[in-house]
Formats: sequence, C-alpha cells, structure tokens
Amino acid sequence: MHPREGEVLRLLTPSVLRPVQVPSPWADHWLRRLCRAILADALACLDGKGPPSNMGSDGDGARRAGQAWEWFQSDATYLFSFTTVCAVLDLEVEAVRKQVHQRTRTEKPDRHTGVRDKDGLALW
Repeated sequence: MHPREGEVLRLLTPSVLRPVQVPSPWADHWLRRLCRAILADALACLDGKGPPSNMGSDGDGARRAGQAWEWFQSDATYLFSFTTVCAVLDLEVEAVRKQVHQRTRTEKPDRHTGVRDKDGLALW
C-alpha cells in the first residue's frame, strides 16, 4: 500500500463515534417484548386460552388454535410472522416448532379438533 493511501483511509475513518452511530441496547427492547407477547399469545391460542373474539361461537377456541398452528408452520417472512418473531428473539425456528409439536402431542393431543391421522394419532 502506498503511504498516501493510508492517509486517505485515516481521513475517511471516523475517530469519534457520535451517539446516533452506536445502537442503543434499549432500541430493540420494545420489539423483543412485542415478539414475546405475540409468541405467548399464539401458545395460549393453541391451549384454547386465547382472547375472546367478537364472533362468540362455540368453535372459537378451535378456530384460534387452528390459526395459531398455521402460524407456527408458516415459513413466511412478513412482519410478525413466526420466522420473523423467532429471528427477533434469537430462537431457532425448527427447534421451537419441534417443542410446540411435542407439547401439543403430549399434553392434550386432541383437545382442539379431535382430528386424528390414519394411525389414530392426533394431528396436533
């Protein structure tokens, strides 16, 4: 490297970082809290404990559980999708899916729909 090139690089490299250039540890705190709440809500919906809806039908819990299950299985990357929530929370997507699947099979396998596969096992 030519000595003159070193001077140019030094001129282009800031010697002092301004506060706006340093990420705040609290900057993403609200986003992580929101993503934790979304994940907790989806788990509650799988357990049949989700928030009541305006429809007020008897199948509300099963409908919410089905929607939550679809959310967990989706590979979409839209805002607040399962994969995005996992990324924000630094969670491994497939490991969480495995735990959710295991949890739903061992706790109450047919509590939502009673749907079983050809071997008699609950689908979720």
